[in-house]
Amino acid sequence: MSRPALRITRHDADDGSARFDFEVWNPWTGAYEPQPDLPAALHHVDTLLERVRQMWVSQDPTQTTLHDAPDPDRPDDLEWAEFRVSAQANREHETRNFDALHWRKAMGGRQGAIEATCNEVGFRPE
Repeated sequence: MSRPALRITRHDADDGSARFDFEVWNPWTGAYEPQPDLPAALHHVDTLLERVRQMWVSQDPTQTTLHDAPDPDRPDDLEWAEFRVSAQANREHETRNFDALHWRKAMGGRQGAIEATCNEVGFRPE
């Protein structure tokens, strides 16, 4: 089962400020898609998740063509964090980041996964 994922990447400027990129893994295209902000990224994850869930419920044979997010291949100087969610009835949320490259179960469900992902890169939602 393929899972949509949200990745946040931190870019530090010379003046000490930070810029954050939000990208959502699309299992159909097999690519990360840029999003303008966290709310838009979360909405896109939810939309993709519902599509994956519908495929799973209907046992659509084409679900085997979907792609999971690849293993990280990011420069060492970038801080990033990511969470993904499964589409089954009891949704499981997992996180990983630049310090811990393997997926691990997030505590606190969806909200816990979002908070952990934001905290790892120092992003503070408004």
